[in-house]
Amino acid sequence: MLAQFLEQLSARHGTQPPRFTRSARAAFMRHDWPGNVRELRNVVEMVCLLRSGKQVRLRDRPEGMQQTGAADAGADPRLPSLSIQLGIPLERNIERIIEATLGLEHGNRSRAAERLRVSVRTIQRYLARGVLEAEPASEQDPARRVRAERASCGVP
Repeated sequence: MLAQFLEQLSARHGTQPPRFTRSARAAFMRHDWPGNVRELRNVVEMVCLLRSGKQVRLRDRPEGMQQTGAADAGADPRLPSLSIQLGIPLERNIERIIEATLGLEHGNRSRAAERLRVSVRTIQRYLARGVLEAEPASEQDPARRVRAERASCGVP
């Protein structure tokens, strides 16, 4: 419906259809739209006029959609949270997020990928680097844990 409104309203106003970033599109899809189709249409019309041919970012959303915090991220307050340290490299924070999600999903890569909205291949690439564990250590069998520890020390 979003694409249809973008096309119709851009043509009506003689503007180039704006392009949505992934995060902006996800926010539009996630929004409750209490005014239903009419509200969506009005917001898309505004976006077409203000962002003609340009990229629509999260910050371009109207005030009514500018929620912050867990509600905006679609987070479930019943799930554990994870602190991100700003002083460490982004790559390490990404690894921590993937590792925590794999732990939450008991090592199930497909469910972890779905929860993070990434491909299973992305999870596999991080695991292939050898810096992540597919399951929490407490849930691995002891023989597997010993092999992993030996491999990390260079012992065959």
